[in-house]
Amino acid sequence: MRPRQLTAHPRARELAGYFGASCAGLATDAALLVLLSRACGLPYLVAGSLSFTAGGVVVYCLCTRFVFLRPNRGANPAELLVFVMLGCVGLIVNGLVMALVVELLHASLLLAKACAAACTFLSNYGLRRRLLFSRSTGAVPIATRGFVP
Repeated sequence: MRPRQLTAHPRARELAGYFGASCAGLATDAALLVLLSRACGLPYLVAGSLSFTAGGVVVYCLCTRFVFLRPNRGANPAELLVFVMLGCVGLIVNGLVMALVVELLHASLLLAKACAAACTFLSNYGLRRRLLFSRSTGAVPIATRGFVP
């Protein structure tokens, strides 16, 4: 008799994949934030908006490649547009949290980014999962493909 394989709940595996994609997006976001604000001298909210957008494109590319697959793969500009539009909610949360942490708490820019990232992760995942990558939109979640990130 073989021991039972322990497998994660399908949604947990999907969330883990999204978390990995988000970490890559956050790394892009944080690096550009520091570069644009410190090296280029842009105001932190402008730098934060630009870096957040670049990080969002990284997350989209990774999500469509590794986390949520569609049967008809290929470039889909409309899907990217919706993905970015949903990310605008996260961008608003990002800006508000960063401003509160920097201006009211007088904390460092990277601490503010960490707080903002925690707040935007859950809102972006929830919106994108429900409105863009649900089964009703034709997405095939990572959990159904046997891939463990």
